[in-house]
Order: sequence, then C-alpha cells, then structure tokens
Amino acid sequence: MDYLLKFFSEQQPRRIRVIENTLKNKRTVSTLFWAQQYGILGWTGANRSLTRENFDEQIKRLVESGLIKVDNEKKAVLTTKGVLQQEEANFYQPSFATWYWLADTRKVEQRLQLGVQVVSEFAYRNRSYAPLTTDYSELQKVKYWFRRAGKDIEDKFFHDISILIDSLAKENKLLAQYLTYSFSGHDLIGWTDHQAQENLHISLANLELLKYDLYLAVAAFVAKYPGIFSGLFTNLLKEGPLSQSSRTSIQLYNQGMSLDEIAKQRHIALGTVREHILEAAIVCPTLLDFDAFFSKTVKEKLREKYKGDPASWEYDPQLFPNIDNDFFYYRLYQIVEGEKNENR
Repeated sequence: MDYLLKFFSEQQPRRIRVIENTLKNKRTVSTLFWAQQYGILGWTGANRSLTRENFDEQIKRLVESGLIKVDNEKKAVLTTKGVLQQEEANFYQPSFATWYWLADTRKVEQRLQLGVQVVSEFAYRNRSYAPLTTDYSELQKVKYWFRRAGKDIEDKFFHDISILIDSLAKENKLLAQYLTYSFSGHDLIGWTDHQAQENLHISLANLELLKYDLYLAVAAFVAKYPGIFSGLFTNLLKEGPLSQSSRTSIQLYNQGMSLDEIAKQRHIALGTVREHILEAAIVCPTLLDFDAFFSKTVKEKLREKYKGDPASWEYDPQLFPNIDNDFFYYRLYQIVEGEKNENR
C-alpha cells in the first residue's frame, strides 16, 4: 500500500500539492503553514526525489481504490474505506521527526553506507571492490573524508558505529536492527528492501517511513556526538530549521532594525522580509515575540473577525483596506493563534 495514505484525514480536507511539496522539501511559507496545520511538518523533505508524475500516479491509485476523494480544488479526504485501511496499516510513528530540518536524509544514508563499506574493505586491505551506487558528489565527499581521517580509522569508526546502534536500540529496536543489517562491507551484502520487510515483519510503506526516521536519528546523533563522523557529514547538517536568508533577517531584526530597514540593507523586497518572519513563526515559534508585530487596533480587529480553528479561516481583504500587505498580519495572526491552540 502507498505510504501517502498516512498523510490524509477523514475530517480535514488537505491540499494534495501541500503534501507533495512537503515531502519534496519545497519550503514556501504557504507549504510550511499548511503542513503545520495538517500535523505533517515533521515529514518535510522525507522524499526529495519524488516527482510530480510519481506523486500523481500514487494519488490516482488511492482515488481509484476508493481510499480518498479529491475535489475540484485538489483537496482530499479519506473515505470510510480509507480510514479503515489507514487504521489497518498501523503506520510507523517516527521518533525523530522534530529533526526534519537537520539534513537531507538521502545524503546521510549515502555517506554513512558508503563510509561503512570503505572502512570495512580498508580493514581487510582490499582495494578491489565495487563501491555502492552513490551520487558522484557524495562519493567525492566520502573519499575526501577517508583520506583525511588519519590512523586507526577502522577502530574509531566502528567504535562510534557501535555507540550509534546502541543509542538507536534504546529508542526503537527496529531502527538499530535495520541499520545493522543494511550495511554492506567486506564479504557482506546489506538487506534488500524485500529482506528487510520479511525480517522486520513490516510493510514496504512502513519500511520507507522507518528509513526516513532512521537517517534523521543518525543526523541527530552526529550533531550531538560528532566523533569520527564529523568529517563524513561536513556541510550536511544545518544549524537550525530556518533558511540562511531568514536567519539573517531575524538577526538584523533582533539588532533593532525595522522590516523596511532590513529590506533596504539586504537589497530584497519588503515582502521577502515578511516571509522570513512568517517562516520563523511557523518553525521557531518561541524565537520572537510575534505578538509585538500587531498594533492594538489591528489585534482587536483580527480577534473580532477570526475565531475558532485557524485552519478554517478565510482571508478577508476588506478588513484592513488601508494597510499595506495586510495578508501578512492575517497569516501571522493565524500562525500565532494556531500555535496557542496546539499548546492548550
């Protein structure tokens, strides 16, 4: 069964393009906002190689199977059959989804798997082996790391691998078991997906979800305990969930600059700076006092107009006819109130 079924709800119509863009890591403010409302923000970047053609084909199968219904606005809900199928599937629940922003899990997987193979073959002084299929850029990163790793690399590497696997086992034995048997090395071939399904007794859909969680866990481990891995994952781990451009705007704001001043200094549009504020409100809700962006009059009008579930609100362009880019205040208020609702 397609793992996409996991991302739909019976009660809440969900935009299929938001789900697609979330999985592909297309981080527009709109995608981030709706992903947050759908409770799927932690799956941002879970399938960066997903194509529109493949995604639409999977949606088509779900519709034809009677599991979801899609309306003319490209919003989908689970059917009764879909709800039952979703419950029966018992989809894998991630442990490390809050680290979704940390790294591209596909690159983490490639570097770690190739790193294990290279060190394993080196330990046996074997130079005649075919490296795992890996993106050329990632292959070069692993080569560079290996050449600079220094003496006793095999002892240090497998010592740290053991610590990683032990820490995974404490969180979820499935993660540790899959990682252990996924490795290829000297006279050793890792599990295929089919073998992993049989040995772990899980579906292919859950295996895909588990892999994403696993390599987020690896990235989180390396971020806290770099060790021998530090060079292997150079330039792969991010400093935080905000984009670099957004971080710069937030830093200038914290230095006392207005949004207009930030736009002028950075030679970017004011609307772009406002998008940086909205991004921060979504992915780092405790970073700033976002209430401070509203004047008393604006806040009162917003409170009077918009009530209930923020996801159900509809933007009224006539509420602030004399305020430039009033949608910024509407969306920010929607984000802030949505965060309050989650914490109640």
